[in-house]
Amino acid sequence: MCKLLIVEDEWIIRTGLRHYFPWQELGVNDIYEAENGADGLQLALEVRPDLIISDIRMPEMNGLEMIEQLRPLLPDTFYIILTGYNDFDYAKQVIRLGNIQDYLLKPLEYEESMKSVQNTLQLIRTKKEEQKERLILVEEQNKWNQSVLVKQLLDSNFTKKAPDNLLYLSDQVKSDLIYIPIVSTHIAPYGSLSVPDIKWSGEMLQLIANHIPIVPICLEDHSSPLLSYFHQNRLYVIVCCHQENLNDHNLAVAMKKLNQGQVHKTYISIGHPSPSLFELGKHLYYAEELLLLRYSERETYFFSPTASSSLQKTETSTFRLDGMEKVQLMTTLEQKDTTALHELILSFSHRTYQLNLRESSRQWLIFLQELISLILRYADHHHSSSSEIYSEQLIKLSFIEDFQTSEQLFTWLADWAEQIISNPDQMDSSSLSDSKDTYIFSEIEKFMKQHLDHDLSLQMVAERFFYNPSYLSRLFKTKLNKNYMTYVTELRIGYAKECLKDPSLLISDVSLMCGYKSYKHFVKTFRSITHMTPTHYRKRIGM
Repeated sequence: MCKLLIVEDEWIIRTGLRHYFPWQELGVNDIYEAENGADGLQLALEVRPDLIISDIRMPEMNGLEMIEQLRPLLPDTFYIILTGYNDFDYAKQVIRLGNIQDYLLKPLEYEESMKSVQNTLQLIRTKKEEQKERLILVEEQNKWNQSVLVKQLLDSNFTKKAPDNLLYLSDQVKSDLIYIPIVSTHIAPYGSLSVPDIKWSGEMLQLIANHIPIVPICLEDHSSPLLSYFHQNRLYVIVCCHQENLNDHNLAVAMKKLNQGQVHKTYISIGHPSPSLFELGKHLYYAEELLLLRYSERETYFFSPTASSSLQKTETSTFRLDGMEKVQLMTTLEQKDTTALHELILSFSHRTYQLNLRESSRQWLIFLQELISLILRYADHHHSSSSEIYSEQLIKLSFIEDFQTSEQLFTWLADWAEQIISNPDQMDSSSLSDSKDTYIFSEIEKFMKQHLDHDLSLQMVAERFFYNPSYLSRLFKTKLNKNYMTYVTELRIGYAKECLKDPSLLISDVSLMCGYKSYKHFVKTFRSITHMTPTHYRKRIGM
């Protein structure tokens, strides 16, 4: 919406202009009036209008003098000159001055005047959109730079000297300031889709800022309240505060309240504070390891080095596969007894709650590796190509990041083991008929359209439909003659074109709705598909 200032010494003309055009329909919601150039100058500086319609000849200060003084102070304001017939030639000359867009000849002719006003307002809207795009790009660049800094802290783990490209990020001078490493994750229940990371990560950053008295971190050209980096559903955050103000109790209470009644759960951990920013790499990793404690501490959402569980835990050495359990596991696999298989694997979930993961997380991870190795050994022995399902997740143990509780984690392992013994020929593409292919692609497209604002990775979609990712990728190429990412991009841009028809949606809103976290990337992708920017697309369809 735009602001309009009418500067005219004749009251009847000012009143007429206010009611002459349908300003509300034209997008003008605020209209101000001044009866001479001097008053107009003062009022313009107060309300900062987008458009000024001004007479030339007025007492105290004429319209051109007013515009000359306003132009450097309000560089984004546009002007339309009101002129009588005697000043017509003069008005045409001054229109060449910066931001004087047009003139209206008294007495006004409606159609011609309306066209002039509409054209000027369209220029104002276009300029505002361009400014918004530039601000978004600058904000994205700042976030990217800060994200790179945190990533380098994680990757380098340096303690004495920062890399050259980090030297502009200086430590604070005051000795009572400390840097706090924080890691957070947001996890959907097993079988459900996660919330878009841009939504929950933004909420977590705000929650952290609300419960820790933050001191801005000094950068080279500006300061930032905190530094953050997002990677694989992990939000890494660095904040700075005065040591005496660090009280994580409020944050723990806030996390418990946040998760009450929620199906999706958010977890957060705080590592050891450090007086130096450049020592935080190892502390961030430690904070990340603390998130594993959710598997042994029920309904706990906040973890720190000083917190302790009140539950009695068993000895670390008792948590391992004994000979009897190994035999039992192989027997259930050989007999394809899915009920017994699920019962056995889920029994390990109950034992996890008796484990002190603060002291024995490595032992627990070794146990998971041993369990997975036995199942893969069975699959390999029986020449089951299904052993490739989720293989990367399993070998790297990255699946432990995806579950809220040990019950969900071991249920997933049990389902995977069942898939191994029940679908040994999944990778045989000849077993899939054309009718089944059509049905599968119909279901996949339906699923994707419902979740375009999510990260629709091949891995995620393959897991959702119980396909091996490499097999699903080949299926797209052979059946649709296009790769998976091309298919997803076409769906996203098709949806974007529909959304852009709604004038109430900003282009940045459409970007997020279509699953693009980066506004710049969205514009680039949209242009590569449609050969025009989203702004030009809207102009082309008459918006």
